[in-house]
Amino acid sequence: VSSNVSQSVNDAGITVPGSISNQKFVDAGWFPVETETHVVVLKILGETRDNVQVRKPVTVKAKPTCETCGRTNQATAKFCTECGTSLQIV
Repeated sequence: VSSNVSQSVNDAGITVPGSISNQKFVDAGWFPVETETHVVVLKILGETRDNVQVRKPVTVKAKPTCETCGRTNQATAKFCTECGTSLQIV
């Protein structure tokens, strides 16, 4: 599949912190469906609350700072050790 989506400095994407999802999928019985297929590409690019574009992707080496209380946490932390806010982008 070829892509004509332009690359951006901000190509890591962004979403808001939230709870961890344990979403699971299961097989369903067969039923008739449409034969025509389409591909939809979504690219979510982030901004801070001050409308500043996010340019640096979140990596595993980064020490996440809690958006709620401002505490710097260990790189492997899933939740803020001070206030409990989720630190993972889900």
